[in-house]
Amino acid sequence: MARSRSHAHARTRRAFSQNFLADPVAVRRIADAAELKPDDLVIEVGAGVVDWCLRAPTLTSATLLTQLEYAWKRTGHYGRWTRLTISTWPVIAWQFKGRIPRGSFRPVPRVDSGILRLERRDVPLVQPAALGAYRRFVDLGFGGIGGSLCLSLARRYGTRRATGACRAARVGADTPVGLAWPEQWLTLFRILDHPGPHR
Repeated sequence: MARSRSHAHARTRRAFSQNFLADPVAVRRIADAAELKPDDLVIEVGAGVVDWCLRAPTLTSATLLTQLEYAWKRTGHYGRWTRLTISTWPVIAWQFKGRIPRGSFRPVPRVDSGILRLERRDVPLVQPAALGAYRRFVDLGFGGIGGSLCLSLARRYGTRRATGACRAARVGADTPVGLAWPEQWLTLFRILDHPGPHR
């Protein structure tokens, strides 16, 4: 009877995608990645919380355990960058902090996990009043057609200005939108959309 109940419990956990971290070494790695200080206030927010973390204005950092693929995608591991990472980059630093093997969990999931750390910047890389304009700029770049970031930006700024800005930011004329680094997006924004004093 005890064995049957244990199997039923394991099936229930699988049905609800509950995989519990059972490796003390992996737990220590996550704690180390969190870079906790003695006077830090720590909140356990549960699963599915990236959007919540981004919207929490007083949150200084978050150390999350996600699927490895997700952590890699958000931190440019493949040399590609997602719209979410680029649009929040002036305020949030996205960092990949390590891999947790699937065997560290019970029941064992299908894929490895990644430690993803979000850190709110003390000083935004774009002036706070310009953050809305920056996000619209990113939406323009990712929402364009034509196969390159430069062509997408040319729809609003014209071919000559967009080409010149891309050259200054060292973005090739045929560079796909996802291959431009966050720092290049910031340079393009400052040249094209929001000239003026910046950090």
